[in-house]
Amino acid sequence: MLVGLDHLIVAVVDLDAAAERLEASLGLEVGDGGRHPALGTENRLAWWGDSYLELVAIEDARTAAANWFGAAVAATLAEGGAARAPGHTLASDGAPVGLALASDDLASDAAVTRSATISDGQRARPDGRVVRWRMARSGPAGSGATPPRATWPTVFMIEHDRTAAEWTDQERAARVRAVHPLGTPVRLRAVTLGVPTVTGTVGRLGRELGLLFRPALVGGGARDASIGRQSLRVAPVRPGVPRMTIDLSGGVEARELDLLGCRWRLTPG
Repeated sequence: MLVGLDHLIVAVVDLDAAAERLEASLGLEVGDGGRHPALGTENRLAWWGDSYLELVAIEDARTAAANWFGAAVAATLAEGGAARAPGHTLASDGAPVGLALASDDLASDAAVTRSATISDGQRARPDGRVVRWRMARSGPAGSGATPPRATWPTVFMIEHDRTAAEWTDQERAARVRAVHPLGTPVRLRAVTLGVPTVTGTVGRLGRELGLLFRPALVGGGARDASIGRQSLRVAPVRPGVPRMTIDLSGGVEARELDLLGCRWRLTPG
């Protein structure tokens, strides 16, 4: 079953510059990541317990263009860059690509959708250890680029190998206790996706992921889905509001800030 919001994906040109902005502005520590040779991408991660932020950049443009994930990242960078004023670079601001939902039984969750393709993935870390996972998404394996606007939001399911790097019991327990520079541990509570058509997006996510949405208490046509103890909201996109809002608990005071193409809301906890 789907057990939570696994990770959020934000495309950037310069991983180190984006990580520095996150720590300086929000007090969120961004650690190492690694390379995805088969996808043409590389990343750095900010951990929030078992959920995390994936900052992802293009490492090999030709390889990235030939697979669905790299193509989605490249399309996001191209679309975001076109929308920026001169001198306002994606190296510092970034743009959201989408998110992954955590599954504890990917084969069963994929079977519910009847159209998901399961594939294996791995990432080599700088220390030589290898992270392994399986993911499921709608569409044929090996499908490449799709139109940028049709891919928002990119959402898929993932199941991590609990015997490989980053997902052993010891590493997961250490993440629960980890304190960020803002002074406390951090947890991901909810994500809001701003979309042009709520009905269309909710229908697609229902077909592709088996998600069940209900009317949100905030009204305005928004819809909510509960995933474990976290929630995913789909709402009409609003002028001047980033298309991904990230609600975190952590720190000692409430804060709200637009950064990396996302709106960040911190609640003390």
